Amino acid sequence: MDEFSRRIGSEMDFRQEAVFAAEIRHNFATMSTVAIPEIVPELTRQRVLVMEFMHGTTLDKLQPLIDDGHIDPRALVRTVMEVYVQMMMIDGLFHADPHPGNLLVRDDGTLILLDFGLVVRVPRETRLALVRTVFAAIRRDADAVTDGFVGLGVVTPGTDRAVILRLVETLLGVAFGRTTTQERIAIMTAAHEELLADRVLTTLYDFPVMLPPDLVYFARTAALIEGIGVRYDARFNTLEFAAPLAIRLRQRIFESLGIDLRPSAPAVVDVLRNAARDATAIVRRAGGELVALATGIATRLSSDLWER
Repeated sequence: MDEFSRRIGSEMDFRQEAVFAAEIRHNFATMSTVAIPEIVPELTRQRVLVMEFMHGTTLDKLQPLIDDGHIDPRALVRTVMEVYVQMMMIDGLFHADPHPGNLLVRDDGTLILLDFGLVVRVPRETRLALVRTVFAAIRRDADAVTDGFVGLGVVTPGTDRAVILRLVETLLGVAFGRTTTQERIAIMTAAHEELLADRVLTTLYDFPVMLPPDLVYFARTAALIEGIGVRYDARFNTLEFAAPLAIRLRQRIFESLGIDLRPSAPAVVDVLRNAARDATAIVRRAGGELVALATGIATRLSSDLWER
């Protein structure tokens, strides 16, 4: 309710929505698979928003186009995922209301984004923690994901790390499985019963997991995107789609955060120094082995000659 009361004023001001729409349109100007209506600023006021009209079919009514072969549902979901990976991890400004009525599709598969009343600007620190957590999940590194949850402010201070780690391990197991929604529910229910039997969840009830305001929109958006995927693929797996995209966009993601992926000069020197040290050790070891081998051969030859 606090978050709602904080944002409702800006949502009702169409001038603010026009600014968001124009900025997001600019961010995707070079992405041919995405279209965003152009705003007409000279006709836009606080209670009036005028924009370009774009025709398309809402995401929940695509089945006839899919059946006719006009639309590839996996390609469409991949586009939706790429758009949101860019908005959340690179641009730091994302459309937080991707329900089917706000996402249209042209006959050629182009995705149209509408309604920029609920747009969230994400601080660099939050994006950095999110990126670290996502890449840790891609690596299936439960320890690093747990650290990421702490960095995102999801874990209440004082919570037993072992409890969060076990929950993360369960979540990763579910996330990488090609399962249906009902199967995922069954897995999580079984895990819940196991943890409860071990009295582990008691700690969670004493120190509940929190969801900071920015992450409310992340979670809601992720759930809506998964809902879109599940509509056309019962075994839709979010990480299966997100992982390759995140890896492909890795350079842009880190550049947007001001992180240089190129090794620094000292780092290069260290690498070369270590490589030289390792090479020297290998040569020495090889030399020792050659000497031992030569000695063994000479000894055997001497023994053979003596016997003769």
